[in-house]
Amino acid sequence: MNEGSWGISHTRVPTKSRPGHVAIIAGFYEDVSTVAKGDLGNHIFAHTYDASSEDFGAHDVTQLDTWVFDHVKEFFHAARNNQSLFSKVNEDKIVFFLHLLGIDTNGHAHRPSSREYSDNIKLVDKELKEIESTVKDVYGNDGETAFIFTADHGMTDWG
Repeated sequence: MNEGSWGISHTRVPTKSRPGHVAIIAGFYEDVSTVAKGDLGNHIFAHTYDASSEDFGAHDVTQLDTWVFDHVKEFFHAARNNQSLFSKVNEDKIVFFLHLLGIDTNGHAHRPSSREYSDNIKLVDKELKEIESTVKDVYGNDGETAFIFTADHGMTDWG
């Protein structure tokens, strides 16, 4: 309510997350044929959960989002105790990308007006507040840190 700004971005088909995020971060639309090719080098670190965790409805899928938040907090804790990692997170032009599949899955599986979806929104809001605090602990109020929140689509009453 007191910080930030908002805007509407326009996309092109397909409305998949990765091409849209490349467009936001890099300023160009990614060639969809390269989506699965990935990036090379020692400047990208990725942590992912096992694909079997994405089972739509077999368990509480908010755990997918909790997993992400827990690993981000662990990552910053590790950076405080590892000089090499600390140096990397303090380089210029660092991007941390968090993909929250749990909230999307809950919207599709249980519908946007469900308790599951509402509870997941509350969880994400709480965790994002903690992540913001963690980031500010590491970088301070540098005036150069931006938090960008996006979604790849809206949600209808039928999910």
